Amino acid sequence: MTTYLLSQWKNQPGGPQNPVPFMLSLGSATTSPREKELIVKTFDDWGVLTSTWFEVADYLSTIEKLSDDASFTERRRAALLSSKVAYCLGDYTGALQLVLGAEDLFSLSPRPAHP
Repeated sequence: MTTYLLSQWKNQPGGPQNPVPFMLSLGSATTSPREKELIVKTFDDWGVLTSTWFEVADYLSTIEKLSDDASFTERRRAALLSSKVAYCLGDYTGALQLVLGAEDLFSLSPRPAHP
């Protein structure tokens, strides 16, 4: 269900808006780890984050907790997402510290755009 909702939300007219329901899901104990992984992967896309970072920023501590959770399989991607949000906030030192947790997911070369 989460995959469908994320797809519909991401492709709505005007682009992605109001990420709050997904961000709340990241902090919920009732959301499965797989659903949290899908949410983190979706937001780790500049096309999504560009229009939502200012709202996602309110949940930065939640995303950082996922990046610190060794049992969360997408913890490195959560670290990368946290770094991007910190960068958007102008916290360049914090962004650098966070991106170190992304390990090999961080690259100076931009990723190709997804179709």
